[in-house]
Amino acid sequence: MLLPRLPGQSSRFDEVGAIYLPRIPVGKLSKFVKSSGWYYVERSLFAFLIFFLLLGRRLRGRKIDVIYCRDVIISFWLTWLKRPLGARLIYEVHEIESEGNHRARGWLWRRLLPLIDRRALKRSDGLASLTHTFVPLAEQQGISRRRIAVIPDAFDEATYQPRDRVTARAKVGLLQTHFIFTYAGLTFAYRGLDTLLAAFAAADLPTATLVLVGGKDSEQAALKQQAAQQGISGQVILTGRKEGAIVADYLAAADALLIPDTVTKATASPLKLFEYMAMGRQIILPALPALQEVLPEAAALYFVPGDQSSLTAALQAAVNNPSQAIRRGLIAQQASTSYTYRARAEKVLAWCEEVAR
Repeated sequence: MLLPRLPGQSSRFDEVGAIYLPRIPVGKLSKFVKSSGWYYVERSLFAFLIFFLLLGRRLRGRKIDVIYCRDVIISFWLTWLKRPLGARLIYEVHEIESEGNHRARGWLWRRLLPLIDRRALKRSDGLASLTHTFVPLAEQQGISRRRIAVIPDAFDEATYQPRDRVTARAKVGLLQTHFIFTYAGLTFAYRGLDTLLAAFAAADLPTATLVLVGGKDSEQAALKQQAAQQGISGQVILTGRKEGAIVADYLAAADALLIPDTVTKATASPLKLFEYMAMGRQIILPALPALQEVLPEAAALYFVPGDQSSLTAALQAAVNNPSQAIRRGLIAQQASTSYTYRARAEKVLAWCEEVAR
């Protein structure tokens, strides 16, 4: 595992023997001249550091068979650099960069990013898609189905597993008598949290509480202001960022878990979906094919993507049908068992072996 790291920066990946290369923090220049392009430069520099490290290993007789990469910019450069390494390249596709919300703007990037996407997709020796929904889109680009393995995201089974709701509520200080809706995410950007607050206000559920776990300070401040404007401040709790084990307690304390929106569509495979499923709680989420292929209709309350009134109706349905909630949670938990980290690792390794042949 090769990762960029600033001097003195801690990392959880120490426990799996990660190799750290110097992070050249070009992206921080975006504080002065705002552009995602700075991060493309930073990731490009990291790609060349990877190349020189692996080239040195090969010259010392330690050949690399397969490089597995989860970043489009790095994959783009490695399609050019893999030949002297004698390695095959697998690109795990998380989104089409030229279509993403985080992409750099401007005429130059509008021309370059589609070219970068196209080369990374077409010149990698294999692709790993998070969803089956993305596969026909790749085939429309002339990519053979044989070059694509579908490997969905997964969850840590040691952290996320069913827990007693009453005990969890006592641990995190939530009312036992309220219906608890919970969303958890490292960041709130592009996740539809503003729509969720508006839908929750419109649902008019006086004995319900909305708990939002995570988010940057600025994102939390914006949502607090929105909650005050909509008169639901007393029903909205923003916890800030928490450690994984504590996040799991908040999930266990909930009656319903929420995904109001996803950053991507055809490649949407959010970690939180699998973590939610493992907790054995009913889930409210947008009716996107990429999500529906993972979570059965019987295990969820699906709403029309981007439709506030549809989301409001789903929130009300969750409160008004408590017996259905238990059944949905059980089905979701049973469906989660094939999406553990171990199961995913086995699929990744099997695909690497096939591509290396």
